Amino acid sequence: MKISNKLIVLDRDGVINQDSSEYIKSIEDWKLYDSAVEAIRVFNKLKYKVIIATNQSGISRGYYNVELLLKINILLQSKLYAVGAKIDSVFFFPTYQNINACVESLFQACSVKFYRDTQSNQIRYIFLVTLIKTF
Repeated sequence: MKISNKLIVLDRDGVINQDSSEYIKSIEDWKLYDSAVEAIRVFNKLKYKVIIATNQSGISRGYYNVELLLKINILLQSKLYAVGAKIDSVFFFPTYQNINACVESLFQACSVKFYRDTQSNQIRYIFLVTLIKTF
């Protein structure tokens, strides 16, 4: 059996769900994009591993906690499951210090929207992929 090594990395807020300058502070604030659900379903059908790599600085700022983040992830998975889709893994970066430096170095290195220092290494080891080949 051939194992797929195709991977897509998605940000969460503003890509999968509606973003808010006030932060997503409750389940009621979280609004999933129908187009994202369909895109994820298509990626799954094409045998891509779909992961989320997301900055969640609202945790370290005290606007919400990890429990809410996990509840939203469960809600997302349940909505995807209802249409035969799934997210393979979620990586989150809960701090806000030095985010600009992380993003800048990442864009220069491989044009992928997630944070190179911690998340990309976790993703690389778990999924055995080369970051330059992800999009």
